[in-house]
Amino acid sequence: MKILPSYLGGKGRWVSRLSQFKGKRMVEPFAGSAAISFALAGPDPLWNEIDSVLVHILSHFDQQEVPEVFTLADYYEKRKRSDWWKWSFCLQRFAYAGIFRHKMDGGFNVPPDKRIEAVMLRSAYEEALAHWRELRPRVTCGDWTKVPVQEYVDAVVILDPPFKNSHVPYCHVEDYRVFWNAVDKIVEVAEAVVVFEYADVLERFYPGKEIVSRLSRPNGKKQARLEGMVILP
Repeated sequence: MKILPSYLGGKGRWVSRLSQFKGKRMVEPFAGSAAISFALAGPDPLWNEIDSVLVHILSHFDQQEVPEVFTLADYYEKRKRSDWWKWSFCLQRFAYAGIFRHKMDGGFNVPPDKRIEAVMLRSAYEEALAHWRELRPRVTCGDWTKVPVQEYVDAVVILDPPFKNSHVPYCHVEDYRVFWNAVDKIVEVAEAVVVFEYADVLERFYPGKEIVSRLSRPNGKKQARLEGMVILP
């Protein structure tokens, strides 16, 4: 189950490696599509995200419009609307490489994967919607540094910032030294902290720790690089 069927940089493939945290209270300061906590968290997860449109989707998931069949023609028509976000569950399934991108003045502006002619997502959405209602997530919009420290106490914290030098348009970590200092402070109060970054970066910061990795290729123009995960108890 997912809030968005596809999402560039989403961590859905890591869920099976974090099953020991199922049912725990979770906090995601860089929520994105909140794939991990949506799949594993107990009620009342906290999702913080800086993109106000994505925040609106996360917090108003029950207002999605998901017909029985959504076609490529529907994609071209709905993405131009000022209220395109209501069809984001369908639009994102068509989005090339799972990119989530929109114009500041409205409109979803990702090219579609033209190999897909139509999708049937109604049952998937209804299942995800039922789970969203069970979770009752708290969704906040703002800089990750503004998340109150008390939110991290005894929680499982998922830290998935834009990777350094990844050149993504949504990067909102101005100083990575601030981020790594914050990780140390969060570890002191949380039950566990799960950190994602390039594997070689994690190996430098946490020598001797078990770093789990998988090949990551954001798009065909960039060299593949190992994405890493470390669990800090």
